Amino acid sequence: MTITPEQADRWAQTATAGPWYVHTDPDGTLIHDDTGNMCIAVERAGSDYLEADLHLAAAAPELAQTIAGMTEEWGVERDRPGTAYIDGTVARWINWVGDEARARKACVISPRGGNPRLVRRLVGPVEMTE
Repeated sequence: MTITPEQADRWAQTATAGPWYVHTDPDGTLIHDDTGNMCIAVERAGSDYLEADLHLAAAAPELAQTIAGMTEEWGVERDRPGTAYIDGTVARWINWVGDEARARKACVISPRGGNPRLVRRLVGPVEMTE
């Protein structure tokens, strides 16, 4: 399943607001919000879930907000002429551009490097590291 930023935003806008918490007792497991509102309930008897599954489910509001905040970045990936990796495969490099139209144009007309292919990735906000 691929989750787009638009889908994640719709889910984040219509679901119970986070953060969500996991509470386990002998009868089952409850995932609830700050006010105690039940978001998800799982019966312990006969369930094959893992503890990590519950914490992943409880992270759903934050995950949806993170994905909703991502944007597309487009680029052109090409062979790096005369360069190969140790395993013999051809080295490739990517020139990232702002939008799909510019990337498509660069993929067709640019003479730099061989075997161009259009690529896309989702990225979050830029963070200063140093």
